[in-house]
Amino acid sequence: MSTPSNLGPRLAIIALFVLPLALYLTMRSCSSPVFHTLPFEYSVINGDTVFHKVPVFSLTQVSTGATLTQDSLSGNICLIEFFSLRDTLITKIKHGHIRRFYDNVDWSMYDHLRIVSVNVGDSPAEVQAYATGLGVDLHNWMILTGDTTQLLALGQDGLRLSAFTGATGTQLPTDTPLAAFVDKQGRVRRLFDITDLGAVRKIEEDFRSILRLEYNSDIEGKHSY
Repeated sequence: MSTPSNLGPRLAIIALFVLPLALYLTMRSCSSPVFHTLPFEYSVINGDTVFHKVPVFSLTQVSTGATLTQDSLSGNICLIEFFSLRDTLITKIKHGHIRRFYDNVDWSMYDHLRIVSVNVGDSPAEVQAYATGLGVDLHNWMILTGDTTQLLALGQDGLRLSAFTGATGTQLPTDTPLAAFVDKQGRVRRLFDITDLGAVRKIEEDFRSILRLEYNSDIEGKHSY
């Protein structure tokens, strides 16, 4: 038979373990589960991540010779990056990673995604040959060229890529590892280091998140990605 002197420690142990469990079960039974289907940065409740809008620009699409402006991309979710054929290794790494993303998209089912690669410093003939050699649909993966004034404005003032810091119209950077993730309203949401293979997975996740956030009624039961 327990004596009063033994009951004290036992009651303390019971209170230490039983009371928190009882409190947890009570609170759980009185609350409903909340599931966050979007990452924190795209949560409507917690606020969205928006840096700045892409400004006015005018570039040339090498596959068609057509002029492409910021309005041409309106309504599309874009990944925009700069490349140079003079930086063969960097370009090969970047475009190898982008190709992984490109191959994971069912382009026949969804047409509001664009990969936009802007060339710096190469001749139109070289860029055209390179674009053809990619073996991709150049409507979905656009290869663009333009004069140095337009390139500088887009990279430096528009996307604000670090490689363009201090650049001039006569000395544009060719090694630009960062790519800008732009939503359908032309707002830069995030910058990715696409020389990093791990960024590919994050790009895919963010594209899906923006699709759900901005095209949720359009893709439900209609498109797949």
